[in-house]
Amino acid sequence: MFPSLSFARKSLDRLDCTISFLIGFGVIFYVYSDSVNRQWDFPVYYLAATTVAQGSNPYDPAALQAASDSIEEVGYGGSLPFLYPPHLARVMYPLSKASFFTASFWWMLFKCIALESIIFMSLMLIGQPIHLLGLILAHIAALFYRPVSLDFSAGNIALFEACLVLFGLNAWRCNRFTMAGLFTILGCSIKGTPILISLYPLHLREWRLVRTLTVFSAVFGVYMLFDWKLFLNFFAFYQSPEWAVIWDEQVQSFYNCSSATVILRTFSDTYFAEPIIRLPILATILIPLFPLVIFGLMAVSIKKAQSVGIQHTNGILLSMILCGVLLLPPRLAGYTLVWTLFPVMHVCYSCWNSKQILPFIIVLAGLMLVQLNLPPNHVAAGFTQLLIDKDFFGLLCIFTATVLLCINSTRISRNSIKT
Repeated sequence: MFPSLSFARKSLDRLDCTISFLIGFGVIFYVYSDSVNRQWDFPVYYLAATTVAQGSNPYDPAALQAASDSIEEVGYGGSLPFLYPPHLARVMYPLSKASFFTASFWWMLFKCIALESIIFMSLMLIGQPIHLLGLILAHIAALFYRPVSLDFSAGNIALFEACLVLFGLNAWRCNRFTMAGLFTILGCSIKGTPILISLYPLHLREWRLVRTLTVFSAVFGVYMLFDWKLFLNFFAFYQSPEWAVIWDEQVQSFYNCSSATVILRTFSDTYFAEPIIRLPILATILIPLFPLVIFGLMAVSIKKAQSVGIQHTNGILLSMILCGVLLLPPRLAGYTLVWTLFPVMHVCYSCWNSKQILPFIIVLAGLMLVQLNLPPNHVAAGFTQLLIDKDFFGLLCIFTATVLLCINSTRISRNSIKT
């Protein structure tokens, strides 16, 4: 169609891919390097690592504040507790030995590497040879995708989590089950959300992957025994009155775009907004019903795709699983939507390749919603309050597009979009 671009569609060899990776990393670093001064989550990780190194409890706000008081650069306000398992603080121990600014710089640098890795792994999961045109389009998408920018500004762990999960999925695609199990469990061990991905191989009865997931889960359990004091502090924190208050505020917050929060905010009273329609009983019904509907749609889509010969590690199936997993937990921040970078790329590619208009329109609608920069306090009360939850509806659109592509997967199979 575009003969002049034929050179850009030529498959890259290993050396070309290495050079492209370094160039892409340089571009990402140039664009996002200014985020080093804005990362509000990173100081919490840094202080938690410092606290653990001092033999204190990282889940005690007073211990974090004491560590902050001894490090002038941090500027910790005490409002953000450390919410992650102890091993994250252990992993970050080397960074805690550097000055705060140096550690913050290295954190941002590692995030650039993680994003570049996500781009390459996304292209591999699409199932087509890596070429220059694909890399250019993927980098444009990554550089302008709002959840990526949010994650860099927050200094959150979401990019690393997505990178580990995609590593696991790529290893599974290549039948490297040990690596698939290792990276998936590592991704699961940070926030817990990716553990839902393991339901997919269980549903498929892919026992080779299930076994490795079980083995590495057991290994992690043994590690918990060795670090039992910190894990006891971790579990005690999640049973404390302080966590109960944080949980209520986080679930009902304007900055939570989970299905539970959207349903709660629409039909029931919350800390931050009046309901659009005051029907608390409907919220009680819909909150558990919504995950069942999502599981049902995924099961039907998988069955339909398999009936026409689509492999279980096909990118569009994996895209649907990732989006479905994001729709289920009761806590979902905007930066966690960095997970959707690969599904969006795959849906757009599949729609172009199989000439399917409806999923393309739906994913574009989802992209428009996700890309909107709309502060919640600028949203008028009433029906327009739904715009507060535009990230949820954007994610729901992307998920719907993946479901439609799976259900109408005959065209995908005909165009050989297989991994």
